[in-house]
Amino acid sequence: MPDSPSGAVSPTPATGAPPGGHGGLAPWPGPDPADLADGSLVVSATSPRAGVVVARAIGEIDLLTAPGWRLVLAAAVRMLGSGAGRGSRLVCDLSPVTFLGASGLDVLVDLAEQCGQAGVDLRVVAGNRRVTRVLRLSTLDRHLAVDDRIERAVG
Repeated sequence: MPDSPSGAVSPTPATGAPPGGHGGLAPWPGPDPADLADGSLVVSATSPRAGVVVARAIGEIDLLTAPGWRLVLAAAVRMLGSGAGRGSRLVCDLSPVTFLGASGLDVLVDLAEQCGQAGVDLRVVAGNRRVTRVLRLSTLDRHLAVDDRIERAVG
């Protein structure tokens, strides 16, 4: 996969059988999060089953990258909300996120509101200390359904 320019968002479906640690989802075929130190963000959107979308963010979510991330998540909410029945779920996997700034928190607040209006269940996977700490300090962990493992979030 070619390197993404700084701030680029590349939605890519997962393929193949997953090894352990991804909860039934294929591993991200793109760059390792540690290689995205230039401030890049890559987003993988997958659907492990009908009515469930997992949006995995890899890299940094900051003032530069948050607008693209917001667009991908809004599209997922529109798609899930347009389904015939309630019970759809959007899982925001932030496990590979290396930095979550105030702009990223703002996206999560708006996303929770959009999901509520669309009848979409939102789950956030905060599988690393950097993300968990920011969610706790901002008290968003009290307002969002936060899991530490993707398997629980997907359900």
